[in-house]
Amino acid sequence: NDESQPVLAKVRVGPRPVHSYGVYTHNEFWTHSDGDGHFYVINLDDVTQHSGNPVVAKVTNANHGKLMWDEGDKLSETGKGFATSTGESVLFIMDLEQEETVGTYNFTKDVADGTCRGTHAIAYSSQSNHIFAECVGGGGILEYDVADPLNPVFVHQHLDATGSLYETPDQSFVVAANKGGNLLHIFEPQGSGVVTSREYDVVVPGHPSTPTFYPNEESFIACMPLTENTNRNHMDEDGNVVCDYYGCQGASTPQDVANGICNYDATTGNRQLLQASLSSIQDVRDGAAPFGNACGRCEDESNYNDPVAADEEKKCTCTPFCGSCAEEDYDASQSGVVCVDMGAVTSGQTPVDQAANLIKGAGSVRQGAPYSYSAQCGFGRTYRTHKRGGKWDASVAHFPTNSLQLVNMETQALDCAVDLPGVPNRVIYVPPQELEGSNDDDELSSGAIAGISIAAVLLFAVCAALLVTKYRRSASGQEATSPKDGVEEQAPSESTVDA
Repeated sequence: NDESQPVLAKVRVGPRPVHSYGVYTHNEFWTHSDGDGHFYVINLDDVTQHSGNPVVAKVTNANHGKLMWDEGDKLSETGKGFATSTGESVLFIMDLEQEETVGTYNFTKDVADGTCRGTHAIAYSSQSNHIFAECVGGGGILEYDVADPLNPVFVHQHLDATGSLYETPDQSFVVAANKGGNLLHIFEPQGSGVVTSREYDVVVPGHPSTPTFYPNEESFIACMPLTENTNRNHMDEDGNVVCDYYGCQGASTPQDVANGICNYDATTGNRQLLQASLSSIQDVRDGAAPFGNACGRCEDESNYNDPVAADEEKKCTCTPFCGSCAEEDYDASQSGVVCVDMGAVTSGQTPVDQAANLIKGAGSVRQGAPYSYSAQCGFGRTYRTHKRGGKWDASVAHFPTNSLQLVNMETQALDCAVDLPGVPNRVIYVPPQELEGSNDDDELSSGAIAGISIAAVLLFAVCAALLVTKYRRSASGQEATSPKDGVEEQAPSESTVDA
């Protein structure tokens, strides 16, 4: 209900529903269950139940997956879509009208040996009629010609690019936000059956999240909130982050220990922090292996008080305050949101290593808590969601306060921060309206208009309209939900979908 915003219904679906899609071309809502490998379809004419015929998206084992539905002009004519699986080497071909899987494509023969055990993110280029799928377990991005969607044709494996995939609203580019590699890859489609050229690799330090797009003359401004670690207890004396999800082990000096780097026990596969028994205190003081110079606290006998069984001698942990176990001292002043003028990049006006415009002070987020399978004091993946509303990009932040950070994408400047009473997890929805100054001659696709073109409205109206969910993990560091197959997702704790 647009006015009172109550929950109209709860629909029970399969376990671990993660990704959901408003498939407006069919007036339906599709949600994927990672627990049983099915899509559950809810017709918007009756949001109290799903169709009763879950769409299979697995061969043998259920995995995490995504849907590429028939939004593009050419694909919509066929009524077909595609789904991915992070644990099976197939693409699923879906008939959106009949709500069923009508084929599978095994891509094992297409990929380099030892790469791409599954796929995750997926995007479609209306320009070339190609789909792009992000490999899991290494392997970059796969490109397929789907002019005949029932018979995909392999085009290329882009081994040196990866990330979450998106088509720009004008259909001229496909981009991949490479969080781990600190890059925004920009692909330019060349035509059906022709390998898409990767023209630009924009350097975006700070582990960028997914992009939103704002029209700028004949191109777009792409803005991405940063997910980097801003805990000063994980920085060196020059302010460089030396410990985060992407690496925080191998402490070998007292300075490494002071910077929060962990010293692990190699005999545990670097899963448990290195400990010294009281009987080996002299080896610690001598800097003998395996302690070296990164176990200084265990030279003091008073630190041998770690809980042990009655028949065991006392032990001391060399680096108990490392990684996610370090004290929090977050400083968001040098982080925030990065915007890239894609037109300036693609025209050659701005070099790719100078195109990232950092909007400092636009907040930062707490680093992800470890999973059940993480190394002791390790990190989980860090997420920072955002939505575009008119010319503003609204992203969640935990520092300097629990807030929404609103960036003016037109001017690429921070407009305001809206403090929140709780710890935010994600921005879910911004009410759609026509883009200011739009007309019938706009070149945006209907999908782009519905999903991206939001009117520029008064700033406080935007603030009031944004719906924000509570962060499921408490500030005390409660263990986060484990992602399926090592992909960057968090799953709801209940197997229901709120309508």
